[in-house]
Amino acid sequence: MRFIDFFAGVGGFRRGMELAGHECVGHCEIDKYAEASYRSMHTITEAQRSVLATMPAQQRRSEILKGEYLNGEWYADDIRSVGHSDPPEAECYCFGFPCQSFSIAGHRRGFEDTRGTLFFEVMRIAKERQPKILFAENVTGLLNHDGGVTFGTIINAMADLGYAVEWQVLNSRYFGVPQNRERVFIIGHLGNGSGRKVFPIATDHPQIDELQGQRDTVANALKVEGNNTCGIYPISGGGILKVNGYHRK
Repeated sequence: MRFIDFFAGVGGFRRGMELAGHECVGHCEIDKYAEASYRSMHTITEAQRSVLATMPAQQRRSEILKGEYLNGEWYADDIRSVGHSDPPEAECYCFGFPCQSFSIAGHRRGFEDTRGTLFFEVMRIAKERQPKILFAENVTGLLNHDGGVTFGTIINAMADLGYAVEWQVLNSRYFGVPQNRERVFIIGHLGNGSGRKVFPIATDHPQIDELQGQRDTVANALKVEGNNTCGIYPISGGGILKVNGYHRK
């Protein structure tokens, strides 16, 4: 698939997607230091790298932010200024939207924090462009923030655009990474494009209860007005949202 890397950081999402055989056709990142690192790792040619290596560090950081070092890849700094017709065609939008609003390490102000509203900027673009897949990631604090209403709002926003939604909590240490880091991954499938179970943890996995430690919180929290759930995948129902009495599949 072609994909766009929103809230790109230094390109972790991109690296995983490219290792899986997908093609990045554009990215968006507002922090200039992260963007300099991103270009250094992902967009420059080896010839450009050789030239940059001859420059002092401060000059190199400013030089690499020039458009020529994107080598034709679409780029935007502030997603709030991106028109829906600006990004190139892509089947998948990847976005680890800013998590400070939901992390237990912060004040957990959620959508009261302006960073929390940036999720809706992706939805604004997706509404018009309708990529086949929405692929999001965030901290597990998102699941129980504001009693689950925040997560329900996010899932409903995707469902309202016609996406069947499934999600799973995964911990990096189960995938060969020497780090204990839980994250919730959310997949939105447009229309009837796919009901396939895309997550790696099966229901009979010996550590499923630990991996899905937030399942009861999610199942209870999503029972907000106009919204009920069939469960968090791979618990019963496949984590596909049931909205207003019928399944979006």
